Amino acid sequence: MDGKPAKIRERERANHSVACQAEAVQGVDEDCGFDPSSIWNLLSREAALTVSLEQVTLSIMALLRGIFWFALFIVLAFCFVVLFEYGPHDFKNGFQKEFARVKSFVVKQTEKIQKPKKQP
Repeated sequence: MDGKPAKIRERERANHSVACQAEAVQGVDEDCGFDPSSIWNLLSREAALTVSLEQVTLSIMALLRGIFWFALFIVLAFCFVVLFEYGPHDFKNGFQKEFARVKSFVVKQTEKIQKPKKQP
């Protein structure tokens, strides 16, 4: 062929295919036979077939998942505070006391919102 041993030709072929793959990721079209416009055409056709209802459902599910994780965080943080303040031996009584404290705080704050101060 070109006078190079078979191992060298094989190594050059492997290096060329790796270079082609790297160029394909970057969207470069040289000697590799890669046409980036064909992939974009394929992707645009797939995007046109999606239903908008599925996208809304995914966003609602993502919102529900976020609310669930936030609520779980609040509950676990509250339990951590109770454990830190009262210890595991008095967790039940501590939970009840802290819950009453949080409840009274929320009630006071909502009363402030409902009764705005009168302006003279």
